[in-house]
Amino acid sequence: MLAGSGLLLASALLVLLGRGAPGSGDSPPRFVDFVGPAPVREDAAAATDVARRDFPIGSVDRGLSGRPEAAAEEVAVADRGLDPTSFHASFVDEDGNVIANAQAFVIERPSHVIATAEDLVADLEARSPIPVVTDDKGRIAVRHRPGTIIEIEIRAEGFATKRYRLVDPGRRRRYVVGRPATLQGYVFDELSSAPVAGARLELFDESGERRVIESDPNGAYRFDAVAPGAATLRVFSPDHLRCIKWLRLESATRESKDIVLRPGGRLEVALRDGIGRTVPGVEVRLIEIGTSPQLTVARARTDFDGNVRFGALRSGRRYLVAVDDAELGTARVIAPVIESDTDPTVHATVTLAGNWTLKGRITVDGSPQLGGVAGATVILEATTPDGLTHRTEAVLTDANGDYVVSGLIEGLDYTVLVYHPDFGLVLGGGEAAEEALSPDEPADYGLAPKQEVRGQVVDSNGEPVPFATVYVAVTGETGPVSGIGSELVVQTDGEGLYSFEQFPAGTQLQLQAKDNVHGTYSLGEEVTLTDSAGNPLLLVHKTTESN
Repeated sequence: MLAGSGLLLASALLVLLGRGAPGSGDSPPRFVDFVGPAPVREDAAAATDVARRDFPIGSVDRGLSGRPEAAAEEVAVADRGLDPTSFHASFVDEDGNVIANAQAFVIERPSHVIATAEDLVADLEARSPIPVVTDDKGRIAVRHRPGTIIEIEIRAEGFATKRYRLVDPGRRRRYVVGRPATLQGYVFDELSSAPVAGARLELFDESGERRVIESDPNGAYRFDAVAPGAATLRVFSPDHLRCIKWLRLESATRESKDIVLRPGGRLEVALRDGIGRTVPGVEVRLIEIGTSPQLTVARARTDFDGNVRFGALRSGRRYLVAVDDAELGTARVIAPVIESDTDPTVHATVTLAGNWTLKGRITVDGSPQLGGVAGATVILEATTPDGLTHRTEAVLTDANGDYVVSGLIEGLDYTVLVYHPDFGLVLGGGEAAEEALSPDEPADYGLAPKQEVRGQVVDSNGEPVPFATVYVAVTGETGPVSGIGSELVVQTDGEGLYSFEQFPAGTQLQLQAKDNVHGTYSLGEEVTLTDSAGNPLLLVHKTTESN
């Protein structure tokens, strides 16, 4: 069975830094990627169950230039006597006129990112947007909860919808709201120069929303009411390679951008069951190997003969054919590589194997007598010998704390991630899937209270480093067997303060900080969270500054 069943292993949260970085790879610009300031409460020094570690970073004289300048559309406004626990913002147009009585929405998000599961957990932890209205001077005030970031989305008639991250509680900031822009153009085929009709265009602008349209019979497309600023345009066509354009749109402008698509290769897949029969009506996914996280580039269902065809594939790339059917089975097959554009079609036969199932119960501290924990999220992930990843869909425990996960691949070692917002994260490592199926040994896991950690990042002169990044990694021999849930990233606030509370006692961590202005790092600092019954919460090792 899965090693660690019935055992609370060192819980972990970590982040894959290549994932979701704005403007990197194929990722669209995402609003702060759920990384934000996590201020320390004023009573931090008096708390007895709180870990605190302040460590230096970067031996530079920060002076007054150490604080990152506000973005072009933001102007800090000094204002005394404001509530230090609230954000204070005012909104004006490009001429400085206040935007009064405008509809806005307050969006609260967690201040951390979880490795390979950040979208899932961010959605679980995010609260529903709260509607507010600016006053006659275009102002709002929003209470700030420690450990969260606050976004404000402004929707004013005649202006572009846009999101802003609120910073500097206790100070007033003025935000300039721009006029909407228009993006238009045509989509063409590179070889024939013919217009491409029905191409799917996805636009991600600074409103934080994803907008999708299709090109018309003449290949034309048009996006209206686009938020000015950075934007990413992604274009998909069944027989062409996907195209990604990074743009910057000015307020109240009309920009033309033609898209030229290059034809791609094709993959023909024949899906069969364990005795060679055709399998119609089953969804098949195509995953591009080497992307992080693994990018599903296409999905389709097999026809009556059990076949499916994928186009728009790149020569020289490796693709994984993935099938996960609850009744018929699971399969992972690496497709033949398309060698060149002159021979663009390859074939693959995929045979389904029987599913394996994991069952168990999530309890408090591994004690069944305390009852099961309802509403906990359970995800399993394994890495194949050739470096591919298989992750199950997230399932929730029922009223008794029981869960059932199907579709496990025979012979793989799985990490079990258990998440509940009221407890520390749990990671369980595993043996091969078929050994986990014994009804006498269910995979039970116990949740334990979270242990809050607070601290501050300072430079060699003891000055706080605002908006630094703190990387937290699980260490020790009890680490996970795959990447899920193994890292956490937190960002400090304007005073260099940070906090996180995803781990239970006993977790072994390594912390490192980065000064994002000067590019300096602290070396890794090993810490261990112990219990709060008079024992120290952190075991701190020597930290050395480095560039």
